[in-house]
Amino acid sequence: MAGGRLDSLRGAALLAAIAALPSAVEAKSLDAVAVVNGRLTGNINGVMIDARDLVGNSFEEGLLTYSIVDAAHDPFLPGLWRYRITWKAGGSRDWSALCRNSRGSTGWAYAVPGEDGPHFVCEDTDMAVCFAKANGLSAQRAVALCLGN
Repeated sequence: MAGGRLDSLRGAALLAAIAALPSAVEAKSLDAVAVVNGRLTGNINGVMIDARDLVGNSFEEGLLTYSIVDAAHDPFLPGLWRYRITWKAGGSRDWSALCRNSRGSTGWAYAVPGEDGPHFVCEDTDMAVCFAKANGLSAQRAVALCLGN
């Protein structure tokens, strides 16, 4: 019986320690986001960050908030990055995957520059085949060929 109470006290102490952690554990919100040479870049308090360093950060675009969950080099074009992105609307707490992993989709998205900021194109199997065949092209030429931008 004493062991159970000791475990409860340890659990309570662990929860208190976690609650006391600094807010740096929370994701940061990017001040500005752009696409440069086929990869996302962002600005947090005047510091430019890109690619894998963006993982765990979020940004607002209109009424939506996007969060960057993962980033990786494209397996066929190392200069090109792809992302796993989640989104939520307005004050909602529920996040949804931007690209769902399914038979037709890999679950990854490519960032494409736009006048109003970046937009994302979900990779499907046809696009993956196109990028595999574009091996040897620059990231910009491969994006133009496979995404039509």
